[in-house]
Amino acid sequence: MPYPLYEQCSSFGEMQKYAEFKPQYPEAVRGFCQNYLTILDTQTGTETPFEFVPWQWEQVIKPLFGWRDKKTGERWFQYLYCFLPRGNGKTTLLGSISSCLPYVENMPDSSQIALVSPTRKQSSILFNSAKNMLLKNGKLIKKGHIKIKNNEKVIEFLKKYVTFDVLTCENSNSDKLEGYCCIGFLDELEGLDAKTILTMGESCRKMPEPLLCTIGTVGKAKRGGVWDIFNESIDILEDRTTDNLRVLPVVHALKDQDDWEDIDTVLSVNPSVGYTINEQVFREAHAKAIKMPYLRSSFKRKNCNLWCSTESNWLNISKWLDCQYTDGDLENVIQDLPGYLGVDLSRTHGDLTSIVGVWWDQEINMVYTKSWFYTPSNDLETRCIRDDCNYIDYAEDGYINLLGINEIPFDLVAKKILEIFDNYSIRCIGMDRALKTYLDPYLEDIDQDYVTNISQGSALSQACNDLYNRIENGRIQHDGNKIQNYCVSNVALKTTVNGHFPCKIAASSNLRIDGVSALVTALKTALISGIAEKEMTEDDLFKHIEQLTG
Repeated sequence: MPYPLYEQCSSFGEMQKYAEFKPQYPEAVRGFCQNYLTILDTQTGTETPFEFVPWQWEQVIKPLFGWRDKKTGERWFQYLYCFLPRGNGKTTLLGSISSCLPYVENMPDSSQIALVSPTRKQSSILFNSAKNMLLKNGKLIKKGHIKIKNNEKVIEFLKKYVTFDVLTCENSNSDKLEGYCCIGFLDELEGLDAKTILTMGESCRKMPEPLLCTIGTVGKAKRGGVWDIFNESIDILEDRTTDNLRVLPVVHALKDQDDWEDIDTVLSVNPSVGYTINEQVFREAHAKAIKMPYLRSSFKRKNCNLWCSTESNWLNISKWLDCQYTDGDLENVIQDLPGYLGVDLSRTHGDLTSIVGVWWDQEINMVYTKSWFYTPSNDLETRCIRDDCNYIDYAEDGYINLLGINEIPFDLVAKKILEIFDNYSIRCIGMDRALKTYLDPYLEDIDQDYVTNISQGSALSQACNDLYNRIENGRIQHDGNKIQNYCVSNVALKTTVNGHFPCKIAASSNLRIDGVSALVTALKTALISGIAEKEMTEDDLFKHIEQLTG
């Protein structure tokens, strides 16, 4: 069940004791936007006068500007807390409201309309949205009412002595808010720090009619300023409080218990479907997210507005654990198979050094893998808490080697690599080019033809795909190293710009994934050596995963 609308909660009834609705105010906003703002219709490709999407009009514009204080006649609501999935018109809503305020609000001279975003990229999107709507129409420019300063991301409303300023936290120019008398808009809340949110609130309260609008999707972690604002909104909508009558909450988001795989449930929290969102494209993206595990968390957070702790769930830890070799001694199986090593060297004293080998049985298309780990013993208890990993117990059980120094000695790592070369039929070893230089002096006994440079990032995409497919299909068996199990449970996956093709593994929640990095490097080394199956295209991968997941 989606969250209730504001008019359905107790605060709405309580608010009406002190406020009355006057339709001429929201109509003035709509009239300004129709007359002075022009947008590009994405469906027809034509420029049309700006019109609010139905939910924007009914849930935001009408209540925000229509409800007035019975005693003073001033706008009643001072805070708009709006949470929406992406694609539902957040940016154009911000741009339209902020552009009309100098003409529909009683703003004092030299006051500021401040739009704050977390990054320069997002601030440019905000500024260009507002600017383009004004430029395409052109009436206010022709009348000499506005002046646009592109380099500064500033629009000056000359006749009203009001400055429209787009700021970003990335280069700290949000500090300009201090001391300002402004109406504020916060975009993409998750990326904004607590100081910015607090400073904006203080600046807005200096206005005769304060207004602070926050808008964005939910975050990854249930903490910080965005979580507090979200909770305050939900407390109002679900009648847990009626103390915040000046807050207008608008929340389109799934709850934790909602079934995100049900398309009708997901569509119910995307109110702009059919307007700014193409329903068919959306349905296809939803179906793909269900089938592709590494797309699920991103889709749930961005398109369902559901709190998710990681950017992308990738490897299925349950299936990985099922892949542990249990049919006797793994050493006997891999002894005569061609092997490939991947090495992930620690960069700091709190990091893990990982050596992972893969052995390929081509007759049955099975990969076997074995792992070795090293870490310094200093600050171990602190790192156990930080990494959420019991290194101390795992070391006692032989899953990781503890060293009594601050950094991993490269000669020790090289010694282990040489030992592995002596004990197994290793064909090649792969490692990052930048770190390879540290080991080269200690690997003189190994023919350099056996050592290859493995680039990070998109170069690992096929190895990532192969690992994912093998875990899903039970075509990999491992030695049960609990440090490697821990790394597998932490790994997320970054994708390309279009969000479809996996290209780079990444840690979720800043935990360790070094073992998976070394495993993928080992698989890539085998792919380069030509022993692995033919590399898959993106279409092949999608078809294969569809078969595996039914």
